Amino acid sequence: MHYPKRTLLRIFIVFFILASAVLWVQVIKKHAVSHPAMDDFFCATKTISNIQAKGINVAGDIVIDFKTQRITLQLDVKKENNEHSLLYRDVYMKNLRRITDELFTFEIDAVKIFPDDNVGNFFSYFRLLHPGARNELRIQRIGEKTYLFSLNRQIYNVCTAS
Repeated sequence: MHYPKRTLLRIFIVFFILASAVLWVQVIKKHAVSHPAMDDFFCATKTISNIQAKGINVAGDIVIDFKTQRITLQLDVKKENNEHSLLYRDVYMKNLRRITDELFTFEIDAVKIFPDDNVGNFFSYFRLLHPGARNELRIQRIGEKTYLFSLNRQIYNVCTAS
């Protein structure tokens, strides 16, 4: 091999190593920023849902708090006969674990039902938050402080985190 060819080969190898390093740094930065931390994730949203088969409209607030391991649901439930009821519960999580970067699983530790709650067994409509079962929470970053979450693949919504 002649000297000019070796010089070009060395330049190409150094350029390849530098380009690879820059790409790896970009991937690591993106990965570190794009996923919520388990200790301090707090996400609040307003939600509107319809269960057309049952003629039920639901509107209210959902708060997901990893620090206290709690999901707060405050929902106004309106049936098609204009009957109103209120779902107002704190669902406490236990064994909160990160399975992948975006997927968390947890079990229900306790459910606090507030005195204003008069909706009964409303979770059966959503197949949601089963005590004794492993529940799934998927959180995907879609903006700087905005996340798309799904709770047991039943409730999908966008929330803002602080």
